Amino acid sequence: MTEVDENQPHAQPFAQPWNLRYGLLLISVLAQFVSFLITWPLWNARSEVPHLPVLEFGIPQLPFGWLLVLTLAVIPFRPKVGVWLHFGVMLVACLFDQMRAQPQFLATWLLMFATLKQANQNYIRWFLSSLWIWAGVHKAISPEWNSYRGWAMTSELGLDPEVWAATVCVVVAASEILGGLLAWFKPKWGAVACVMLHCGIAIYLSPLFRDWNYSVLPWNLATAIVGAWILWTCDSQSKVVHRVLFGLFLAVPAGFYVGWVDHGYAHVLYSGSMPQALITRADGSVETIQGWGDLAVPFPKERRTLKQRFECVAEVGDRLHILDPRPALDDLYFVKLESGLSQIERCVFLELSEMSIAGVELDSKRHVFYLTRAGIKMLKRNEGEMIYAIEFEPEKFSAELLKHLRFLPNLEQVQLSGTSVSDSDLESLLALPKLVAVGLNETAISDQGLDVLSKLESLKVIQADGSKVTPEKLLDFNSSRFP
Repeated sequence: MTEVDENQPHAQPFAQPWNLRYGLLLISVLAQFVSFLITWPLWNARSEVPHLPVLEFGIPQLPFGWLLVLTLAVIPFRPKVGVWLHFGVMLVACLFDQMRAQPQFLATWLLMFATLKQANQNYIRWFLSSLWIWAGVHKAISPEWNSYRGWAMTSELGLDPEVWAATVCVVVAASEILGGLLAWFKPKWGAVACVMLHCGIAIYLSPLFRDWNYSVLPWNLATAIVGAWILWTCDSQSKVVHRVLFGLFLAVPAGFYVGWVDHGYAHVLYSGSMPQALITRADGSVETIQGWGDLAVPFPKERRTLKQRFECVAEVGDRLHILDPRPALDDLYFVKLESGLSQIERCVFLELSEMSIAGVELDSKRHVFYLTRAGIKMLKRNEGEMIYAIEFEPEKFSAELLKHLRFLPNLEQVQLSGTSVSDSDLESLLALPKLVAVGLNETAISDQGLDVLSKLESLKVIQADGSKVTPEKLLDFNSSRFP
């Protein structure tokens, strides 16, 4: 039998040794096609929000959905031409709207690319290894994953999070890291791990457990098949170029922690460690920036896209808080002026004036989780708003819990009556710029504690019946607030 050179441009895709490769290519094409169908509104010509062009091209939107389907139709007949044509059209579509820059579409394209020739398999082997290692590492070091995100996943799996949450957090992260290491050192074992890992993810994301994010199901199922084949048949001895490429695959995702790499392309998957944003409208209402809806994909929460989204919908006087959980990056604050968007300092954002309302900051989901687990009562005025009041019952109070309050920056009322709070513990309240009232009845708080609280300019009311605060000190405080 005459052997076909797969590197020749006119090699027939149905001839040997293309049979298996060709079948796997078609599986990848089918996965991409189904993903497009699930997210079809995302690829239509549209201009409504959320719409995030990289540049304003000054030309009408194109029906990229149909263009991408046409490029997929080319692949079975001219694989190499079709695969690269598909990539080019997909890249242009994402430049028109960053909402389309979802990692599953690129990852499925990489599966197609891997089937073209043996060398490509070796490249994608290292991509998969890096993907799994970083997906696990991000979770392992994420406080969000090891609190409310892991708790939520455990509940979705039908397990009691009180018992199983810690185990689920460790097992999921460790499984991903182990899969990546096996792909690195023992690729055939990595192939088995690939099937187990991605079939497990597909089950978790299926309608049995969730009602969103279906667009990643085709990629996970295709990766369970094509990814396993890549690892089973790749060269066991990597060349220098492969090692260099793998080094880049391992290094680049670290840029996420300083804001250089988007979370989707740094393999930050379900760990919760990404920016969040809250808009304060000029009328005092608030709105979190979300995605989903008819587009069937999440909003790509990056600092620049959150800012761009706000700029599209904001009216003069509206304010934006971007909460960033990454230790190396500070939160950002913006206001919409008649002249455009302006970045401002936190103190200006929180300022109430005759011309504008004070901005509202996001509560930290992680610290709300900790307080909820401790049985602490928290109040919101309306669904979707931030927490404005908190009450510590005496039997559930711990001074350690007060350290979480700074992450609830909109607190106006703190009830500590009857607790064992001390004068020095009140230092934790100084981080609350909107605090108006504190309940300290039947506590051991003294005049020294009142001196601490006097540093809060916003504070107007202190209840101190049955405490050690002297009437004279309380009168001095009240006189300073209500002259």
